[in-house]
Amino acid sequence: MFRKHLLTFLLLVLTCTSLPAAEQVRIACVGDSITFGSRIENRLYNAYPFQLGRMLGPGYQVRNFGVSGATLLRNGNKPFTTLPEFQEALRFRPSIVLIKLGTNDSKRINRPFFGEFKADYQQLIRSFRDVNPAARIILLLPVPAFNHGEEIGISPAAIRDRIIPMIEDVAYESGCEILDLYHHFLDKPDMFPDNVHPDRMGARLMALRVLEAIQQRHDPDYSLLEQIKAEKKSFNFHGFRGAEFSLDGIDMKVVEPWKANPDHSWIMRVRFFGHEPQVDISLLERGFHLVYCDLAGLYGNREAEVRMTRCFMAMLVRGMQCKVALEGFSRGGLAAYNWAAANPEKISCVYADAPVLDIRSWPGGLGRGAGSDADMVKCMEAYGLANREALDAFEGNPLDKARILAKSGKPMLHVYGEEDSVVPPEENTLLFASKIRALGGDIRLIAKPGVGHHPHSLSNPSRITEFILSATPRRK
Repeated sequence: MFRKHLLTFLLLVLTCTSLPAAEQVRIACVGDSITFGSRIENRLYNAYPFQLGRMLGPGYQVRNFGVSGATLLRNGNKPFTTLPEFQEALRFRPSIVLIKLGTNDSKRINRPFFGEFKADYQQLIRSFRDVNPAARIILLLPVPAFNHGEEIGISPAAIRDRIIPMIEDVAYESGCEILDLYHHFLDKPDMFPDNVHPDRMGARLMALRVLEAIQQRHDPDYSLLEQIKAEKKSFNFHGFRGAEFSLDGIDMKVVEPWKANPDHSWIMRVRFFGHEPQVDISLLERGFHLVYCDLAGLYGNREAEVRMTRCFMAMLVRGMQCKVALEGFSRGGLAAYNWAAANPEKISCVYADAPVLDIRSWPGGLGRGAGSDADMVKCMEAYGLANREALDAFEGNPLDKARILAKSGKPMLHVYGEEDSVVPPEENTLLFASKIRALGGDIRLIAKPGVGHHPHSLSNPSRITEFILSATPRRK
């Protein structure tokens, strides 16, 4: 019996490893010591390219071309393009190229050449496109470094403030996909024993994120921006293609993913476009579209609801999914929830971040918060409230619509700072959550101890992203 099982196992192994190389998808992992697997026990098994290869299985041939100390800069102290591994990677003629360079470029010896970084990156991309014009090239943002004393060595600040924005520019200009590993690890310093190199579990997380990107479903024929015939002004949104335009009398912005998912999923942000964009970027990577509807100065009033409906319909007739995720930061919570209460059938979920849910709390300042006198004057005008008596009788806040929102069954997620003195949680999120739960609704809270109104979102947006993905319908 043992011999029979052993023979069966060997047959399976031979079957899984006998695919002709020509039929395999060739993946080149280009990078530095983090790709190479430095400081990882048994790196030939545990470095991220080797873990990725096992995850993908026999239909893929994954090769590790990482070199310790390698730089993207051709005038850097160890240019990748001068190394034998570069030529080997070109001869491999990969179908997919994963480039994770930039960490060593942050060293002081290499910083004088930052002005050449983007041109050198473009040249590296062209080199791989020359050997395979159809190659899928994915630019991986560097993982964070947690080291101190960065004056000479690897600089966490230079990675964050200089290297990453340049890679985003290269992605936008070259049409390459981009994958944010930086924020994916910001809350995981324990996975970096020497503060620079991820351990075996960190390499596994890298491999899993890349695996998700490689296997992601997409609709190669769909482009929302092509469906919009209005005059557009293009812009770069962290490596993704964006455009601003006026449609149906409303100012809007749309950012497209490099690969739209076949569900044509989308998130509508109603205030503070581009602020703490981690969630938006994470969803764009997963094939979502980001749509922004300008509601400045409306404080979630009826006009804001009308604009959101017109924006929704404009996207719907151009092929977007019939249910949208809503994103409301701070005062954006007023618009997001007022529209959700009026249109529950049009939403998949609500992600609210330190949201205003009662204008008496903010901008009114009638509770624990200081409020804003200037905003309160504008807010009362927006709602047509003439005096304090009218404000006291006002029932148009999201807090007043808790029953409708709870009964809709739509999931809600709030992220908030426990020390928020601008939009006090006990007057907004905590009071709202208590009402929703008492009515049988679905609301989840992520509290940030010791944090005030800012910063919004989470450094690693994975928990928020997973909430939105789980609530978003998928086409069968």
